[in-house]
Amino acid sequence: MAGGGIYRIVNVKKIHRIEVISTNTYVRELLGAGIELPELTVVDADYQSGGRGQGGNRWESERGMNLTFSLVCHPTFVRATEQFILSQAIAVAVFRVLDGLMGGISIKWPNDIYWQDRKICGTLIECNLEGATVRDCIIGTGINVNQMVFRSDAPNPVSLAQIACNMVDGKQGLTSTEGITFNREKILSEVVKAFGELYEQIREGRADDIRREYMLHMYRHEGFYQYREREGESFMAEIADVGHDGMLTLRLRDGSTRKYEFKDELPDERIAKFPLAERDSSKLLIYNKGVVTEDVFSALPRYLPKGALMVFNNTKVIQARLHFQKETGAMIEVFCMEPFAPAEYQQNFAHRGWVEWLCMIGNLKRWKDGLLSKEVEVRGKRLKLTVERFECMGSQGTNHRVRFAWNDDDVAFSEILEAVGELPIPPYLNRETEESDKRTYQTVYSKVKGSVAAPTAGLHFTDRVLAKLDEVGIDREELTLHVGAGTFKPVKSEEIAEHEMHSEYIVVRRETIEKLLLHGGKAVAVGTTSVRTLESLYYIGLKIQRNPDIGEEGLHVNQWEPYENKYLPQGDTMSALQAIADWMDRNALNALHTTTQIIIAPGYEYHIVSRMVTNFHQPQSTLLLLVSAFVKGDWRKIYDYALAHDFRFLSYGDSSLLIME
Repeated sequence: MAGGGIYRIVNVKKIHRIEVISTNTYVRELLGAGIELPELTVVDADYQSGGRGQGGNRWESERGMNLTFSLVCHPTFVRATEQFILSQAIAVAVFRVLDGLMGGISIKWPNDIYWQDRKICGTLIECNLEGATVRDCIIGTGINVNQMVFRSDAPNPVSLAQIACNMVDGKQGLTSTEGITFNREKILSEVVKAFGELYEQIREGRADDIRREYMLHMYRHEGFYQYREREGESFMAEIADVGHDGMLTLRLRDGSTRKYEFKDELPDERIAKFPLAERDSSKLLIYNKGVVTEDVFSALPRYLPKGALMVFNNTKVIQARLHFQKETGAMIEVFCMEPFAPAEYQQNFAHRGWVEWLCMIGNLKRWKDGLLSKEVEVRGKRLKLTVERFECMGSQGTNHRVRFAWNDDDVAFSEILEAVGELPIPPYLNRETEESDKRTYQTVYSKVKGSVAAPTAGLHFTDRVLAKLDEVGIDREELTLHVGAGTFKPVKSEEIAEHEMHSEYIVVRRETIEKLLLHGGKAVAVGTTSVRTLESLYYIGLKIQRNPDIGEEGLHVNQWEPYENKYLPQGDTMSALQAIADWMDRNALNALHTTTQIIIAPGYEYHIVSRMVTNFHQPQSTLLLLVSAFVKGDWRKIYDYALAHDFRFLSYGDSSLLIME
């Protein structure tokens, strides 16, 4: 970051830089270094090499031609649930200035600025929360001012200079390279001044005036227009409302409504399709109570306190996909999700001759009824494997009971899967499973077969890193949660309360409970699966405290139990864990076997997990909700840093260490 200076503009501190990665990133670095930035500080740059807008899209800006700036404010008077008013305020401020110059300007939800049907301005807002209010807000804005040619894949950019050229020359193509030059500093000054006035309105309790102005100038705010769902469905609707939380409501011609929350999309190029050659050479982001730094994963042990307990999920991914071809030539995929008979995983894998599973069926419409079969070779013997589909089961009707049978009682089902099953890599990798995935999509400590997806935070660990953990005095313990395909299920519901969490099988040894007690009921969790298992233990302990004679079948943790009144006031963690240990002793159990459906979302209070190692997850996922709950809503700081610093995302991507204590 070179050049620049500090001076004042419209009674606001202004920091000018020649070049930055992005102005938002620059501001985060200043705040992270403990530098106090006064209310309405402005940081602008002639060029930003890694600027982005909503959804992770790159913001194209020719050096010295446009406005790229960030406004910093500390709106502690704004409730966290109503932080969208800050987005509306910057949108209205930019609208006022640009509409005064050009006319034909509108606000496209949530905060883009359009001239006719072309985008002239985009904004990316990052809020840091403290309790129920907003502590800091960074408002990154890009306005196309004097650029005449756009070379990116953006579908509809336009600049003030292009618009002016069109008005003067009567041209429609907006491609002329000669036009009117606008004073960028004056435009910036006017935008900051307009935002400052709106900011004071919010402080004075007059936010509704801003909301009304925002609605009045919305793009296509009157009449019915065509919209399209993510899945491709088109429909006609009009804008009915934008709520205080930013939720957009569309009204269809029949009077029904649909609501939409703006969510980011992860750029495809940021998804790691293959792992690195050396697992522990991946990047590690460290989030320590609001401060973000980075290192290499092999350095992880130095960031953990000596004597800490670290908990790993030792589940192993099974080759759960089986393919069959009908006589008609149609290909049918049978995806094993959960054992049905025998219902216990290890018993099912060891069973001979036949088993039953709950399965997802690919190309179901081509398999109406009847048996499917294929030849299988196991230990040099040729077998005939048949499958028969029965009723649809599960609350969402996605799984079918399927019976597998083979003509050799000396062969276990685990051998069948090894012989003809395919390892199920995540769908977002958009590629076929390769032979190397059988090794790289398993953790080095995987032991217990049963998952259809890997606990991916563990993929970074090597024997070398594990040995270093032992060397520096980290106590290691393992548990088992068999990961289901529901881990990839996006949160599509308008309200999270409508999202149904998948149930997963967990096993926790008596020794693990004892280790937790010895460490004060606190642990460093490796991956979100370990997090869900550990946090479920707290609620299992509360169940046992209320009913000491409860059976193992009654220990299942429902997704909303942590939020139900029956757990309030909640007991202390040590008592809950001791209740589990005592219950296991009374029932002569060496291990606890049950299931959990727990969903961890903002508002959840963590009881056992004090630090967390986790990968970077998809937007609209329950995994990201879990992370957000842990860092008290500060997930955007983490993800924007990762995007700006070339971190790799999802299963084969890089990881983070989150520290809140």
